[in-house]
Amino acid sequence: MNGPSLLKVRFGGATISLQTPKEQRNGVVAAWVQIRLGLAPDGKLGPATDTAIRAFQKKQGKPETGVVDAALLELLDKHGVGAVRSNDDGHGHVGYSTPLTTQILTEGRTISVTQPNLQKNGGATAWVQDRLGLSPDGKFGAQTHAAIQEFQRRVGLPANGVVDAKLLEALKTKGRTVKVGAPTTERIPTGKFPKPAMTQIRSANFDTRNGAKIDTVVLHYTGGKSESGDLATLTKPGTLVSSHYLVNRDGKIIQLVPDELVAFHGGQSYFQGEDRVNERSLGIEIANDGGKGEKYTPAQMAAVTKLVGHLREKHQIQLGNITGHSDVAKPNGRKSDPGAHFDWAGLRRALTA
Repeated sequence: MNGPSLLKVRFGGATISLQTPKEQRNGVVAAWVQIRLGLAPDGKLGPATDTAIRAFQKKQGKPETGVVDAALLELLDKHGVGAVRSNDDGHGHVGYSTPLTTQILTEGRTISVTQPNLQKNGGATAWVQDRLGLSPDGKFGAQTHAAIQEFQRRVGLPANGVVDAKLLEALKTKGRTVKVGAPTTERIPTGKFPKPAMTQIRSANFDTRNGAKIDTVVLHYTGGKSESGDLATLTKPGTLVSSHYLVNRDGKIIQLVPDELVAFHGGQSYFQGEDRVNERSLGIEIANDGGKGEKYTPAQMAAVTKLVGHLREKHQIQLGNITGHSDVAKPNGRKSDPGAHFDWAGLRRALTA
């Protein structure tokens, strides 16, 4: 990033000051730029962001340099995407309380946040995710909500999932200290979760991974009332619909596609700066009516925990990369599974106990 040695950026009522170009490379300003460009904010300046910057510069009649400087930041502040988000994401996950004015100090930067509706996504959320030990994708979804509740319980705060000044202060003193935009890597011990019993029924819908490494698990609900119908949908030739695993209401696990192959479960999706989520992920469908009021059975949750635990150990998948379809589907809000009835906090506790 080129530009003056000190930049002040307005982020919907927040002023972000950065002291050196090196510090601007990743993190909150990059996430702010991405939001103003209409991109998913991962806080990393990669090829997709560079292309979008050049397109924006061309649209504004400016030289297509791809350089982030004070002139570009001013243009984005005036003419970029507003990226306003509501306080409730529609799935019962309330984000930031109101009013909230607090100073977050991270990696030499001070973020002053004052508008809750614009805190929903972006740099502030990425900071919270980093301090919780999650991969910072800047999206406030079900997984982040569950991790906040777990942290609140641990430090003696009300487990309401709300980000307020008390939580931010606790995260500053008791959370992890990982740089915004940096990958979170944990060493995952093996042997706790042996391979659970499962039935093999092959789906006709799969592809190769093109060399991609498995690093993500995506959880879904099937959206149907008939398990035989769910199975037929996931295995029918020519539909380009499948998952690696199906977990029935009685806890029975069916493997449909081998781990080393791609299953078609994510659709249009985006996660941690990448679009091709299917190539790097394992998809688990859980038999459930899809938000029509049905709760997951204890047998299902036990089976999902054993399966996810085994896959996490086998492929060394970071806790922050165990996510839901709602958190990877694009555009945001396109999907809601595995839904409000899924016990994310219980799953996290079991995996880390």
